Amino acid sequence: MKPGMNTGLIMNYSSLFISGAMNWKPGWLQFEEPSAKGNISQLLEKANQMVQSADTKEKILELVNAYEQVLKIDPKNQEALYGAGLYNALIGFGYCDQKEEKAIYFSSAIRRFEQRMYLHSRFADLVDNHEKVWEACRVLSNNELNSLFFYYLALGSLFKESLNAFGKICNLHWGSRFKKILKNMMEIDPTWGGGTPYYAWAVYYATAPRIAGFDLKKSEDYFAKAIEIGPEMLNFRRTRAFLLHTKNKNREAFKKDIEWVLVQSPHKVRHYLTYPWHIFIQRDVQQMLDHIDDYF
Repeated sequence: MKPGMNTGLIMNYSSLFISGAMNWKPGWLQFEEPSAKGNISQLLEKANQMVQSADTKEKILELVNAYEQVLKIDPKNQEALYGAGLYNALIGFGYCDQKEEKAIYFSSAIRRFEQRMYLHSRFADLVDNHEKVWEACRVLSNNELNSLFFYYLALGSLFKESLNAFGKICNLHWGSRFKKILKNMMEIDPTWGGGTPYYAWAVYYATAPRIAGFDLKKSEDYFAKAIEIGPEMLNFRRTRAFLLHTKNKNREAFKKDIEWVLVQSPHKVRHYLTYPWHIFIQRDVQQMLDHIDDYF
């Protein structure tokens, strides 16, 4: 059993593939009872130190476990809930090859992000009265946008990378739900995270089926707006190279974006992007550059 995992999450993954449905027990119904004692401040400081050097799967697993230790003491600790979700998501994005393993980590991230958002009282009231996350998220504040953004990414990745063809057909209705989350993020604060809501829309327009709004011109415009607001964000140029420049067959723009990403310091914190995320992004773009002829 991997750090941060439990039997329920694995069962959720199994039922997802058997039934073809993206269904799970909401995170706010999975808060644990305190099961340990300790100095939370010291444990969080230890986790923050670990972030500075977490550049392998093993180190990131240790980091997730550090946050989970805090949650054994205080199951509703905001920093630990977000940290556990953030780095479980990173393992799913950057350190897993198999669909089953990806689904387990994305499911764990989703659970922690749902729990973190639930600590917002108005959101909690809405979901307690059976409103869905993609609707209830409209009441969240800037303080919860990091959890909402990575919740959206983990959900989208669960759909894209962990479902088989039958599962994707059964879950086409999730497309409108993803768009609702994006619209709500824009309403809360379009400039949050260096313009991340614009970035999320740019990705949407570059990857959506034509029937759902695929539009490379809109994608280009939204990427440009995001980079105007957050010129320091490595993920903006990385994803623009991969999703937009490859589709437009613009080899030089592809190289320019990637080479810019590679020379940036991974140690500088950029909004929600920390050292472990920067290391993953730079490793990813180096592989893209090494295989540039596969794209053009």
